[in-house]
Amino acid sequence: MSQLFGYLGPSTTLDRLLLSTPNSVSAQARGTGALRPGEICAAGFGFGWYPTDGSPCGYRSALPIWLDENLPDLARGLESDIWLGAAFDARDTGGRDERPATLHDDELLFLFEGLVPDFGYRARPRLREYLASEIEAEIVGGGAGEHLFALLRHLLAGDEELSVEEAIAQLYELCRDWLGRESADLSFLLSDGQRLYTARLGHHMEPAACYYTTDDEAFPEAQVVASEPLTESDFWHPLPEDCVLILDPEQPPELLDLEATPG
Repeated sequence: MSQLFGYLGPSTTLDRLLLSTPNSVSAQARGTGALRPGEICAAGFGFGWYPTDGSPCGYRSALPIWLDENLPDLARGLESDIWLGAAFDARDTGGRDERPATLHDDELLFLFEGLVPDFGYRARPRLREYLASEIEAEIVGGGAGEHLFALLRHLLAGDEELSVEEAIAQLYELCRDWLGRESADLSFLLSDGQRLYTARLGHHMEPAACYYTTDDEAFPEAQVVASEPLTESDFWHPLPEDCVLILDPEQPPELLDLEATPG
């Protein structure tokens, strides 16, 4: 499975997440991770962050994370108080019509980490019909990630009073209806520049594992999520299935239960 990560806390370099922790994302991607040894993520990687001007940025590479010669210097030089990204497994990307990447608009950062087999045959036509024409027209690729991001933006644009977590709940309900009895992992990471949201959502399928911590000494005063713990600390907790983890710099972590019902 792909190896994702997310960070919310004091401004830090990307290096601390990708390269320099005991069980870094790079180590996980090379198949030397503590929980899933031998599983190699060689289908590229991507990450997103908020620079000092507050507008989101994204970076992606088709190279395996350990072969990008520019990454060590880049990771040491970039700093942000919010990071999200992943090293991608070819088995997860083979059924998609797009190369996975961190997506963004003027405010939101989004990274789809799930898998929707045969997305184009069932869910995509109904999703595109549901979207506002101006948002539907901005879709370039054919895969699930870009479409789910468009759906989330559509829901938020249609109701100024709708919170991000309410929009995620509506997205999940709609997708389950469109998918019917088809199976899917609809997991993703999202940030609005203030909070970090981790959605671990499955429909007739167990979503990929995810862990979070708010007390790891390697990340003082920070909150971190990852496909597997980045350190050997005992303060990493598994994220339950069918829920959204909401991380806020001023509040304790909140778990929003979105337990699926049969489709």
